[in-house]
Amino acid sequence: MNPQRIAAFPPRILKDRNPYARLLYREMKLVGFETIDASPLKLEWLLRSRRNVEILHFHWDPQQKYVQRSPDRVTLLLRRMRRERLVPWWDVVSFVARLAAARTLGYRLVWTIHEIRPHESDHAHHDLLASRALARLSHLLLAHDEATAERARDALGIPAAEIHVVPHGSYVGAYPAGRSRDVVRFELGVPTDAFVFLAFGHLRVYKELPLLLDAFASLPLPSARLIIAGAPWDADMRKTVVDAAERDSRIQLMLEPVPVESVDELFKASDVAVFPRSDGWTSGSLILAMSMGTPVVAARRPTYTQLIDDETAGWLFKPGDVSSLTECLSRAASDPDEAARKGARALTLARGMSWAKSAAMTARLIARTDESFVEERPIAVTSTMHGT
Repeated sequence: MNPQRIAAFPPRILKDRNPYARLLYREMKLVGFETIDASPLKLEWLLRSRRNVEILHFHWDPQQKYVQRSPDRVTLLLRRMRRERLVPWWDVVSFVARLAAARTLGYRLVWTIHEIRPHESDHAHHDLLASRALARLSHLLLAHDEATAERARDALGIPAAEIHVVPHGSYVGAYPAGRSRDVVRFELGVPTDAFVFLAFGHLRVYKELPLLLDAFASLPLPSARLIIAGAPWDADMRKTVVDAAERDSRIQLMLEPVPVESVDELFKASDVAVFPRSDGWTSGSLILAMSMGTPVVAARRPTYTQLIDDETAGWLFKPGDVSSLTECLSRAASDPDEAARKGARALTLARGMSWAKSAAMTARLIARTDESFVEERPIAVTSTMHGT
């Protein structure tokens, strides 16, 4: 049989530093799917690509300001005229029109829901409308865990929607092995006997770095260290972390994208990875930490609680609570042997997260849309939890 062809959105996802999409589609190729390079979601691309593509697969939030669509002349004109209130409405209408055109042309639409809106947005209401439109026009909705599926059902306003749970794969072996722990610590100027916390990834508002900085400042452990590694989202975020580091010499900053070859060694040089975000949506970075055998500190949200098997692979704090996070950091640093045991458990759990299984489940669910995808019908009927 000829492979079914998938175009992934946003188009940059296959070239992203995060290997999520490459790992997923590598396995999907083995079960009869081929990934086609996509362009921004425009009508001319939809018309041109119909003979070469059967499935449009959306990831992350659906926007990326609406799957990296370059502003058209009308939008640019509106902006030049400073009629900003009209621009978001135009974007929503244009996005919905393109989705409707895709259905009319016979594409099947699949959305893997990581969250339902962009993390940083000046137009949250409009973005939610775009998400609801994508949910209603999709033939298949997926999420990586039941908690995310439940939240998405409520937020998208489609209580009868069927959101299938397909577990996230791990990043075990996805990054090249780095240098030894001692060598990396020496290079960073971190004592070999220090207990090191790591905040890894792009420094964005939703990750709640100020919460971690406040909690770490309250931690009465002179030998503790906090490495913050990742590019700041904006000047305000950069100033926040730089000011904190100037006040506290225990904080080590690496304010640039972490090279792929340095990811493994940075986690191995750390004792615990900390994720202060409290939104509860899918966290690939948390799964990355587990894949590196690093225990985690995370907010007590259902998604994160399930991932780390309650507290067998880390520690959980009350979301948004500085004192609770400080107490978690203190517990983690008080017993390095327990931290090592939790790290081993994290790696065991990560090894059970199979991309092959995720790809097979995704393929089966897409195949089930074959007979019904041309019908104009509600997205789904009931919620189901598929076996892992």
